Amino acid sequence: MKFSFKFSNLLGTVYNKGNLLFTSDGNILISPVGNRISLFDLRRNKSETLPIESRYNFTTLALSPNGMLLIAVNEYGGASIISIPHRIVIYHYKFGHSVTDVKFSPNGKYLAVTKENKLFVYHAPSCNAKRFNPFALEKVFACAHDSTLCIDWTSDSRVLAVGGADMTTKIYALTPFENLSIYSLGGHTDSVIGCFFEENSFNLYTVSKNGVLCAWECNIKLDDLIPKEKI
Repeated sequence: MKFSFKFSNLLGTVYNKGNLLFTSDGNILISPVGNRISLFDLRRNKSETLPIESRYNFTTLALSPNGMLLIAVNEYGGASIISIPHRIVIYHYKFGHSVTDVKFSPNGKYLAVTKENKLFVYHAPSCNAKRFNPFALEKVFACAHDSTLCIDWTSDSRVLAVGGADMTTKIYALTPFENLSIYSLGGHTDSVIGCFFEENSFNLYTVSKNGVLCAWECNIKLDDLIPKEKI
């Protein structure tokens, strides 16, 4: 016998772990709640739980710049690509290891993932991309001495900062430049769990697990980068 019931909302479940996201307009907060994901409309004072669940708890979320796609990764590295307008999963992917952070580039073309002591950059999945595997690997950076924990992109989507358990923050360029290569920032005495570029700048803020905030100033601007000529 079939009933016309469908999932509506989840009550009694609270935030446990994972990162929190805001939509671009700042009106909706997206939060993992165990093996499900809830959306809190702060303007209308309403909440909604997506009719999507995982076998394991979600620990990492990333929202595309246009707000159309949500990447949700569980504690064992299983990722789901979720269409926000349609409230459905459109693709599953296994990273093969637990993931500590995921972040779309500001231009929406790339997806950065921290896993073990490496940084992986993929072509970002898209609703319009006609690819069998929407996670096409672009580049791998493997210069960290311990687990990588957090990511941030510059506003032009050409440079990344990656904080790690080795108490350093690495600066990587997605494409080669004459005046920028891999750079390492020290100064913390505990794992770096957050890194944040200023808008339209290389100035950077890093936060460590023991609550220390470091501010880093850069004497070059985004437009000062000189691309390397291909031989």
